[in-house]
Amino acid sequence: MNYKILFLFFIYSLILAENKNNKYEYFIFPAMSYSEETSFVLGAAGGVFDNSRPSNKTTSLKAISLYSLKKQFILKIDFEYLPKKSDYLYKFKPTFSKYPTEYYGIGNHTKEKDETKYTPIKIAHLFKIIRIFPNFSCGIVNNISYNEIKKSETGGLFEMHDYRGEEKHFLSSLGLVFQIDKRDNRYFPLKGFFFDNQIDFYRKELGSDYNFISSYSDFRYFYAFNKSHILAFNNYLGYCDGNIPYHKYPKLGGADLMRGFREGRYTDKIFYTLQTEYRFRIYKKLGAVLFASVGDVSDKFQNFRRKDFKFAFGGGLRYQLTDNKIHLRVDYGLNNEGGKGIYITAIEAF
Repeated sequence: MNYKILFLFFIYSLILAENKNNKYEYFIFPAMSYSEETSFVLGAAGGVFDNSRPSNKTTSLKAISLYSLKKQFILKIDFEYLPKKSDYLYKFKPTFSKYPTEYYGIGNHTKEKDETKYTPIKIAHLFKIIRIFPNFSCGIVNNISYNEIKKSETGGLFEMHDYRGEEKHFLSSLGLVFQIDKRDNRYFPLKGFFFDNQIDFYRKELGSDYNFISSYSDFRYFYAFNKSHILAFNNYLGYCDGNIPYHKYPKLGGADLMRGFREGRYTDKIFYTLQTEYRFRIYKKLGAVLFASVGDVSDKFQNFRRKDFKFAFGGGLRYQLTDNKIHLRVDYGLNNEGGKGIYITAIEAF
């Protein structure tokens, strides 16, 4: 297995609004990585935030861009706009990528030796309109994407099996979202809870090449012993059904869900995980975390088996970048199968 070597050039390069009276604050940090599949990769990630309103009701822009010497790239933008004196939040999330990744097949007993390297092309956009009420929020969501496999490893899973979505295809959905947000801070809560539920209907009547449904439920709870010691809990369920393209199955692993497993190490119609994290302050803006998670994937709810559940755990460091408590996050995770992962990003896993 090849691991990327990641060098962080700057812990943070530019920060505006160290003074709380400034309206906006932002951060940006460049990075470089290397792997056999990509050669050298250069990129940057950052964000701009309206500091004049609470973090739960504000305008923000986050983005990441990577480009490799083999002409591979990722560009992701996440823009949330809440006009002043308005109860409607608008979310725009375009994605453009041609970047190598791995595929292991479907099910909770796939083998690491069957890892297939391939390069998908994805052009996608997510759009949400959310109405904010005093005690909850709800709205509509639209997902559209163009998907194509540009290159696949010879003798890999895509040659051995016929998976839905191997061919060029277009997906389009309409969906509903419901949220309850009682956190005291969106980016680094000390107390409160957050519930997010979304269901998307992909239909040929909307221009989609496949008919299926996709949904998730995300519950988070936070308890502070004091301002320097916090317990965080996350209960996440992903579900899909119908004629599902291989890349739309819920995925176990990655920087947010069961750190220590590669993203997509296991996929199936249902993914469930329970995560917990202990966050504590070391000195001023420097902090640390310990985390653990348990979860699995399955084709049916009744087929979950306790003996098959996967475990992951680890720790990390935090450095506060902005006044609204956005942190640089450096995590190291391990799993019960001997795998491991390093994650360097901003904003908490949950």
